[in-house]
Order: sequence, then structure tokens, then C-alpha cells
Amino acid sequence: MSLRGVILGLGAGAVLLLYMRQAQAAAEEGAYAGEDSYSGEGEYQEPQPENSLGGIFDGITSIFDSFQLVDFDMSNTNLQAFLMLIRSGESSTGPGAYQMIVGGGSFSDFSDHPRIYKKIGIGTTSAAGAYQITARTWDDINRVLKLPNFSPENQDKAAVALVKRRGALADVLAGRFETAIRKCRNEWTSLPGASEALYSLQEAKRRLVAYGGTITEGTVYA
Repeated sequence: MSLRGVILGLGAGAVLLLYMRQAQAAAEEGAYAGEDSYSGEGEYQEPQPENSLGGIFDGITSIFDSFQLVDFDMSNTNLQAFLMLIRSGESSTGPGAYQMIVGGGSFSDFSDHPRIYKKIGIGTTSAAGAYQITARTWDDINRVLKLPNFSPENQDKAAVALVKRRGALADVLAGRFETAIRKCRNEWTSLPGASEALYSLQEAKRRLVAYGGTITEGTVYA
């Protein structure tokens, strides 16, 4: 085997090992390799991990993608609509969403992720903010983004980075929301088709249109 082949093989093995360790660490916090989810209505159900081979490859792709994060146009109307859709199930669409703590309560210090751990059901989670990002997920994504604090603006940026890491950013920008939802529902389990889905795909499309999004696939519900 050539030296190049050996290097590529070692690199692929390292990436797989990294993903497996991330998945195991996330499981210890009570979630799959993404983040916990809060329904926004006081209910919490333990997310169910995906153990399929496809899920593993999706995770590997996410790791590769996380090293390719670049600046994005936060003013894009489809992107803003998708972020609002996520918030509508994870926290709220009002400004107070950025201060929400999973299971109720709020925080006021945006200098860092609040890192408030709550025991909900049989698990413990630190989900916080508009997108209910856990401390573990925040630390993971911020190793790439280098965001200085947990401000509302930076929570938005982190959410977009997570969308991109799931391979769904191009779909969102192009209005392929069904595809984007399918790719992101293991990151935010309130999305249609996820383990804690709060609304149907039809309702998701209705909300996306209401939030200013332009849908380019499937049936549009105004």
C-alpha cells in the first residue's frame, strides 16, 4: 500500500473513532450525537438514537462538514424562515426564546452558554436558548466558529452551523424544506417526523410560508 493510502486510511479511521466517541459522550448526557430537545410545553421525552449504518455515515459527513463552515448570509429569507420554524417547536418565536432554559426558567447572562443542567425524566440535559442547544453541542460547534458569547446573534449563527453540519444549508437556501427537515430532525426533535415531533409537515410548510420562506418542492400550504 502506498504512503498516501496509509495516510487516508488512518485519517478515515480517526474520523470514525471521533464520531463514535462523540456519540457515546452524547448518550451519557441523555441524547444522541446532536442535542436534547424540549417541546416548549413542559414535556420531555428521551430522544431515540439512530443506530443504522446510514446514521453513522451521516455523522461522519457532519464531522467533515464542520471543518468547512464559512460565513453565511444571515439575512436570507429562507434561512430566517427555517430558523423561526425550529424555534417554534424548540422554544418560542418571541425575543424571550434566547433566554429559555429547558423545562422552564430563564437566564440573563449571555457571556457563555448558561450550563444549567436539569434532570428531566430519566436524563439530564443542559439545553438552553432559542434552539435549545446543549453545552456539549455548543462547545463542539464553537471550536470551529470561535463565537465570543451566547448572545442571540451568536445563537442564530450556531444554529445555522448545525444546519450546515447536517448537510441541509443548501437545501434551506434553495427552498427544499422537506429535505432540510428530514436532515435536521435528529438535531431538533420537534421537527416533523422526529421522535418528539410537535406538528405535521403540512403545518411546517404553512409556518415556513408565514415566516417568509419560499418553498420549491412538494405541496405548498398557504
